[in-house]
Amino acid sequence: MSISPKKERDMARESVIAKALELFSTEYEDVMLIESNQFCFPLVGVNGTELYARLTVSIPTGTKGEPFNGYELAQDYVFRCEEAEAKAKEREAEKAKKIKKEE
Repeated sequence: MSISPKKERDMARESVIAKALELFSTEYEDVMLIESNQFCFPLVGVNGTELYARLTVSIPTGTKGEPFNGYELAQDYVFRCEEAEAKAKEREAEKAKKIKKEE
């Protein structure tokens, strides 16, 4: 028996939500399902403020014939972070050079 791709994604999402709720419930007291794909839980900030973490689970399909590729996205993220770090270092070097020049 074959199921539709949508049903397959829905079943996968429900499974992940169930596991995530179980996992987070071991660490946080009030883990609450707030949508079919979202849950939240209260936590205390560094200033004693009551905050909430809200997590959304999605099973992406990809775009226009291209299947979703999490590994590729992770590599892109690492690249963007490295690029941003390099630019920040460059700006710091230029700033230090400018300050040294002004002295």
